[in-house]
Amino acid sequence: AGEVEKVKGLLDEKVDVNGEDKKTWNTPLLTAIGTGEKDMVELLLEKGADVSRRAGEGGLGRTPLQVAMLASKGSIAELLLDKGADVNEPLARSSQSQFSLLVALIVWSYQSHNAPPYKLVQLLLAHGIKVNYSDACWSGSPLDAAVYSRDLKMMKLLLDAKADPNASSHLHHSPAQAIAEAVEWADQEEALRVLAGAGGKVTAVEAAALTNAATLEKVLKDRPAAIKDADPTGRTPLHMAAYGAREECMRVLIS
Repeated sequence: AGEVEKVKGLLDEKVDVNGEDKKTWNTPLLTAIGTGEKDMVELLLEKGADVSRRAGEGGLGRTPLQVAMLASKGSIAELLLDKGADVNEPLARSSQSQFSLLVALIVWSYQSHNAPPYKLVQLLLAHGIKVNYSDACWSGSPLDAAVYSRDLKMMKLLLDAKADPNASSHLHHSPAQAIAEAVEWADQEEALRVLAGAGGKVTAVEAAALTNAATLEKVLKDRPAAIKDADPTGRTPLHMAAYGAREECMRVLIS
């Protein structure tokens, strides 16, 4: 409280609320967000702090909302959103190096072994973030980021928000192929079923790869020629079923 009063006094003396610290290149708002001081953030916003002002040239160049989101400070993010912060601002300044905040939040939480950011993602979706934006850095969609993160709940959240179930991944695969090739994912079969239920195109190769005889039968019923499908390495459904000793799928294919 003492620090807040001290800053309030300085602001009353017309100190620049958006001035940069020449050592960190941060504005007072960015510094307060970084330290998690919600009262200070509220004061700075009340005094006109710019919610779109990025860190200076020597900093990371993130907006206040990006700093709050990537630090899992949801209550501060809500304050910024109430002041008009743009959820669709790219994470980097350069048009050649754009990174979606939604993709970054999902991928970085997974890579950092943090808890999945479901509430933060819901907050971004509620404020109109582009659910199908494929950025220049990741080269994949938020749905692809959820598959990469082995996160079925995140997949469902994005698909419910009208994520494209057939958008290509950062490896230029379909979501179904990315699911089929994921390793050590207990929800793999369910993820494929959820994707197919949302309109995702599931080939016989992908169905066979997951011992999912029911999905395989559906694929072959809808498109009998799918039995001759092959992935980029030339593997057919029968190859995949035999490779994994998937007896149910082998029976479906042979019959």
